[in-house]
Amino acid sequence: MLMDIESSLKIDNARSVDEAFKKLATGHYDVVVSDYEMPQKDGLDFLKELREQHNKIPFILFTGKGREEVAIKALNLGVDGYFNKQGSPETVYGELCYGIIQTVDHKQDEEALIKNETALKNSEEQYRVYTENSPVAFFVVNSEGKYIQVNNAATKLLLYTKNEFLKMSIADILFEKDISIGLKQFATLKETGESRIEIALKRKDGTSVYVILNSTRLPNGNMMAFCQNINENRKTQEKALLLSSIVEDSNDAIIGKTLNGSITSWNTSAERIYGYSEDEALGKSIQMLVPPEEKEEITEILKKIGAGEQIKHYQTKRIRKDGVKIDVWLSISPIKNEAGTIIGASTIARDITERKEIIEEIARLASFPMLNPNPIVEVDFEGKVVYGNPSAKAKFVDLQALGLNHPLFANWKSVIEAFSKKKAITFVSEVKIGNDWYFLNYCFVPETRRIRIYSLNITERKKTEDKLRESIHKNELINEKLSVVGSLTRHNVGNKLVVMKSNMYLLKIQIGDNPKLAKYLEEIDSAINQSDMLFEFSRFYEKIGVEKPSNEDVFDCFNQAVGVMSNLGNVEVVNECQGLVVVADSLLMQLFYNFIDNSLKHGEKVTQIRLHYIEDADKVKLFYEDNGGGVPEANKPKLFEVGFTTGKGSGLGLYLVKKMMDVYGWTIIEDGEHGKGAKFTITIPRLSNYKKDCQNLKGIFESGQ
Repeated sequence: MLMDIESSLKIDNARSVDEAFKKLATGHYDVVVSDYEMPQKDGLDFLKELREQHNKIPFILFTGKGREEVAIKALNLGVDGYFNKQGSPETVYGELCYGIIQTVDHKQDEEALIKNETALKNSEEQYRVYTENSPVAFFVVNSEGKYIQVNNAATKLLLYTKNEFLKMSIADILFEKDISIGLKQFATLKETGESRIEIALKRKDGTSVYVILNSTRLPNGNMMAFCQNINENRKTQEKALLLSSIVEDSNDAIIGKTLNGSITSWNTSAERIYGYSEDEALGKSIQMLVPPEEKEEITEILKKIGAGEQIKHYQTKRIRKDGVKIDVWLSISPIKNEAGTIIGASTIARDITERKEIIEEIARLASFPMLNPNPIVEVDFEGKVVYGNPSAKAKFVDLQALGLNHPLFANWKSVIEAFSKKKAITFVSEVKIGNDWYFLNYCFVPETRRIRIYSLNITERKKTEDKLRESIHKNELINEKLSVVGSLTRHNVGNKLVVMKSNMYLLKIQIGDNPKLAKYLEEIDSAINQSDMLFEFSRFYEKIGVEKPSNEDVFDCFNQAVGVMSNLGNVEVVNECQGLVVVADSLLMQLFYNFIDNSLKHGEKVTQIRLHYIEDADKVKLFYEDNGGGVPEANKPKLFEVGFTTGKGSGLGLYLVKKMMDVYGWTIIEDGEHGKGAKFTITIPRLSNYKKDCQNLKGIFESGQ
């Protein structure tokens, strides 16, 4: 390629550093052009050994490695030229050819200057003419660093006139950040007699030009520097470094490969996406990334690339080092050599696995409203319908035509007011559309400032509620009649029982001491008393569940029950329920009365009655205890059955207690130990079913549904 560009060049090749040293020892060469990577020793090792042998033959490093550290090491070792292989062949080899000629010319100029130093001293005019017209810029400064001579090439390079130069020093053509470096290099020049540095010089217009300054100390103590303009080379190198950095820092995997699929380059993102390190990937077949069922795909792709085609945005699957398959987008382009021949392919791969999963999830979520059998509508704040699912279009066929006049928007002003003032992000209502009732849930979507309306057909529920209200009304009438009848019956029969008791008393006086007749009278009296208890039971039973629930103070209710007991005697009552409030009704006091009455009648030698509780997150446990004889194990399963008694009562007291528990939504068990006393444990949920049921009924009645 070099000989094609410049036929005057004669080139000799060496395959290693050792072979190159042998050829240098036996032949004459003007310049050495060395690659960086070579067997056994690299280009920097070659340069270092040459300079250590005091061989000053011009040395140019020609490499594909664009790393800055390589360039810096080469410059520090005294390289004469540094050229990067990256770029178009015409540009790269054109610059290399020019650099070789320039370096050789420069070297020859240096040698000529040294060789003719004595002659030039004797012919000052000849020396001046030569330097003035030299294409190489050079400067002469005195020991203080002030310019005393510059040639025409120097004025063209830095744009100053000769007279301006003669008023300046070396610091004047350096950027502030480089002044200390320049002055340090000047001190080295004065001390050692020679110096070489690559540096940016400041031109008169403020722009920069990168140069290599080769300086030497003249016999008269002045310093002379030859200036090689490497601005274009520097720009090329910077561009190559930039491109290399872009490839390395890209979030996409960028892979180079030959036409037979052998991997030649592998960036950091390729390692991240596929899991293979650069060392693991280089030289391997690209097929290692392809699932077994897609192996033919690579062959077809490389055929197209070999034919000069480009492949853009090709979606396929690849397989990571850990065996996981991923979805990728590929863009594949041909790689050409300096002759324009396609020698490989460059692949840019983007992992779209997560993106594809998100798209699939969006599609899945988007299908929900489409498949939902209930109408879903989305509108803006002006009531314009922007979306309706198939169900909405089928059931609200005139929605678009009627707009805000459609029954769906019957409560629209209230909805807009709630959302505009940020009072809520949801709003519910019930409307009748045609013959059907709908429950509407309006949801404000802040991101789009739209309102979504979810509709649920509640026609059947409405019918059920109507039937329930009718049934409740009928039951209320029945209960009212039963209550009136019961009340009248208890009143009238009660009056008759009073007459019977009075006559029984008078009859006992008339009979006197007649045991046989007294026995009959006692049985009649017992029957009358039982009738009284049955009437009291019916009166109490009618009240269960009738009152609306309210907050009842357990401490106060228990104290009231204790206060109406006339036969406590010396029994100690302990109430530890201060502050406990439950949802119940006024019959709660009667419940405690029944407990105390039961203890006094059946507890035998009861000396203490105690009420206390414990609570946790979802319930309260209330304990009623006495220290009497307790309940035999055989009686516990039957304790709350109607009519169960041990012979000392009606068998209705604990039955009524159990019924009250059922209505309240509480549970009760007797878990005392026989011989040590009775213990009733009542479990009260934080919000009992009694309250929930009553609230639901209350809501139905108050809403008029």
